[in-house]
Amino acid sequence: MKQRVVFFLYPGIVSLDVSGPLEVFAAATELLERSHRKGQGYAPVFAACAPGPVRTSSGLELLAEIALNDVSPDILVVPGAPDAETAAKNPQITEQIRAAAARAGRIAGVCSGAFILAACGLLHGKRAATHWLVADRLAELYPQTVVEPDAIFVRDGRVSTSGGVTAGIDLALDTVEEHYGDRLALEVARVLLLYRRRPGNQSQYSSALAA
Repeated sequence: MKQRVVFFLYPGIVSLDVSGPLEVFAAATELLERSHRKGQGYAPVFAACAPGPVRTSSGLELLAEIALNDVSPDILVVPGAPDAETAAKNPQITEQIRAAAARAGRIAGVCSGAFILAACGLLHGKRAATHWLVADRLAELYPQTVVEPDAIFVRDGRVSTSGGVTAGIDLALDTVEEHYGDRLALEVARVLLLYRRRPGNQSQYSSALAA
């Protein structure tokens, strides 16, 4: 049975935080189907606080087909946004995320989506990653979270978080490996021309961290 991957959409999200992991899950599903495992893989769903179009930070519009309260995710993905800290203060968002997380098997925060997970209490006592630019701010606001500012992604129990933007792809590959093994994850990386395991860490992109 395919796992339902629910991408939570809210205004101002970074579109690549959605499309990067989405392509990884789609490639994994296609490869499984080619190997006569049609009932396996991932079924993506776009959800929001209410159905309808959601404009991303780049101007691209994504369509939320269902309200988050009306779907039970196997994997709940919360993307980041330039103003994710403000979104994390929206009670409608946090209430729906908290309720959906209770129904989900796995939870993933991409980039600054970690702020929303932390505001919901989902990173309390856990290790977490986020974009290096906002890692200190996450640690300041949520001292109960062990922020790893140099990590590409972190998996702690059923909650995974990733560093900036494209690191959501690394997180998705790790999820594929967890479910279907390294061989499929490697094949997905080959198809999408990705590093299976990216060399280095966020400090290779951040002069501030490198210093």
